[in-house]
Amino acid sequence: MDEDGCNCIRCRTERYDVQRRDSVDVLVWSFSLFRRYPSILFLFGLIAAAAVFAPVSAGGVGVFVGALVGRGYVNLCAANDLGKEDTDIGDRMVRVVRKLPTVSAALFVSVVIGGVVALLFAAPALIVLENAGLDNLVTVSVALGVLVLVAVFVLLLLYAKFLLVHEACFIGGGGPVSSVRKSWGVVRLRRVKIVLVAGSFSVIIGLLVFGFEDGGGALRTVASVGTTAVYSAVFSHLYVERTL
Repeated sequence: MDEDGCNCIRCRTERYDVQRRDSVDVLVWSFSLFRRYPSILFLFGLIAAAAVFAPVSAGGVGVFVGALVGRGYVNLCAANDLGKEDTDIGDRMVRVVRKLPTVSAALFVSVVIGGVVALLFAAPALIVLENAGLDNLVTVSVALGVLVLVAVFVLLLLYAKFLLVHEACFIGGGGPVSSVRKSWGVVRLRRVKIVLVAGSFSVIIGLLVFGFEDGGGALRTVASVGTTAVYSAVFSHLYVERTL
């Protein structure tokens, strides 16, 4: 599929197929992607096994790197399936490894921007807290409430706007800054599909992280890895859909 707007029959058909899918269709397509690219299941199986059996000290780093590698690989498989490029397993893995520093830098840029913007929005409440003192409990309580609400709202907004940074890097081929800018541009919060996908992903991951007792560590890890695999495909489709 040509990003420059090729109008041949094949490209027009692929654009139509991508753009006509609703949220349920995208989810069905995501599961079918695993059937067409069984290497995804193999890779995420390795990631899950490594996360479960790795030493506790290295577990967090391993899960983070594994998530980057797995999501990047799914991105490239999805791009291949949606007609944006034609690559084999070896090419995709090489590109994923080469892009790891770039996507890591892009995520760092996202975090820095999020911290700076949240601080700027929360600054007025911080000033009120500093000037009011502890004697005026009403003013302090209101300022703290505003501070928390503003911080949460801004962080959620930035989280949604930076949702497709990985895809902009792996599929779009962007650098750290351009990937962040691209994700910000393609995510439209007024679109129900984006809100549903971002919200459901956050809720599911949150339940997996905090909803298990201590004895469910292995099950939690496997479920989290599987959820990441599915939503990596969903995010890939959203990115391609928004950049056609």
